[in-house]
Amino acid sequence: MLQILALKNLDIRAVTNNGIEGMTSTQIASKFGAKPPLMTVAGGVIPASGEVAIESTTHSNLSSKSNYGKLKYSGSLAGVPGMLSVDWNEQAPDLAGTTKFKRAKSGDPVAASPNTPFIIDQADWTSSVVVIWSGRNDILSKLSNETIVENIELMINSLKDNDHFVVMGVTDAIFESSESAEFKQIVELNKQLSEKYPEHWIDIRATLVGSYNPASSDDMVAFNSGKIPPSLLIDGLHLNDAGNKIVASTVYDFIKAKGW
Repeated sequence: MLQILALKNLDIRAVTNNGIEGMTSTQIASKFGAKPPLMTVAGGVIPASGEVAIESTTHSNLSSKSNYGKLKYSGSLAGVPGMLSVDWNEQAPDLAGTTKFKRAKSGDPVAASPNTPFIIDQADWTSSVVVIWSGRNDILSKLSNETIVENIELMINSLKDNDHFVVMGVTDAIFESSESAEFKQIVELNKQLSEKYPEHWIDIRATLVGSYNPASSDDMVAFNSGKIPPSLLIDGLHLNDAGNKIVASTVYDFIKAKGW
């Protein structure tokens, strides 16, 4: 997931949460505008006005594994500014559901060849401090570390001259034992990311692991296995309020130390 964490009551600054639960790093890279989804327009033409159906989406998509209903994105297709809407795909959550494009202003019909990239509008947030927390859903989707690292690199490259970015470590879940393939993949992924972005890296998993409650036997078992304590998780995977507070404070301290 990608999150621009809400650091309320920690500093006076505008904060935008662009995170969408359930997105893989590939989908997040598309949301960055770093890996444009390729779209085939019904009839091969964007009409003079109104919506047009997208018959297929390849390369990536702007949907989510979680049911957000309809997601909307401002951008352009075949040079035509407009709004893309993507429904959740209940039968295949990793794929885009019903997708439509509506141009912003009426004009002449515009031909759109098959696999035309949708260029998302990212100008409203990429000049800010960008916090990238991506890869957790890739582990669930059985994607490789190579794919995750490549997608994060695409995101960072898309920021162009903005070097005010943070890369966060991927967290583990209760159901992933310290001997599981998934846990070992997470440890190796975090190692790769820390070595690739040493000046922009927050090992948030290690911070959470060290934030155990010594009075809790379950937490102590987790800590001794190098895992995130259950007391910081709401469902064995997602952080609860206490866990999120630790994350927010850690990111805040990092950004302040950088002078950003």
